[in-house]
Amino acid sequence: MQTRYGQFSPGATFVSEEIFRTAWFSFASLQSFGEEMQCPVCGPEPSVVIFDGVTIAFGKKHLTGSLEPPTVPDGHSSVRTCRSVQGQAAITDKGLRGRIRKVVSGRSLLVSTQELGNGNDEEDWTDSSSDVEDAESSAVSQKLLKEVVERIDLIPAVSEGLSKIEKSLGGLFHRFCGIQRLAEGRHNPKPMAHLFGEVSNDTVYVDAWLTSVRG
Repeated sequence: MQTRYGQFSPGATFVSEEIFRTAWFSFASLQSFGEEMQCPVCGPEPSVVIFDGVTIAFGKKHLTGSLEPPTVPDGHSSVRTCRSVQGQAAITDKGLRGRIRKVVSGRSLLVSTQELGNGNDEEDWTDSSSDVEDAESSAVSQKLLKEVVERIDLIPAVSEGLSKIEKSLGGLFHRFCGIQRLAEGRHNPKPMAHLFGEVSNDTVYVDAWLTSVRG
């Protein structure tokens, strides 16, 4: 469909995958299929569903000069006003969302001594270029150390904030992203980091959240 739009006009673009998915299932929810589309063995919620492409494509013989994308307006198109829906975030506290993202995003908090760039101060540097490189390396190390300390300091507040919203969610963060796990020298599991990254987004797509939970 995106290719078709591109062929129709260089300036015409199809909607994003997220918008298309939302519109598609919103339309499907308005149709009353009853039990007609239900598997008699698997029931209303089968573990595997296979779709063909008939409903989102058409035969080449229908490709005529009058065929246009359905979203192209004309003189008879309805004009409707709309506004953005506020407060779509899963967590209403904007500050907490920012703290969560800061903790789970970026490099691992298990930063090695080598990554922090600890040099040997007892060495006698005689090359001026080495002095400059050493100073630059030290500055990078200090910046990295400050970032790591700030992120670690936020962990208890994030755990407490999530627990106030939902006790099980706070417990999940404490178990997989908390101070104790860090003290044991274990990295945060990527699925958990992804989950809390999704939860702390300003807008959460349900399908992405569920995918994270399943992961």
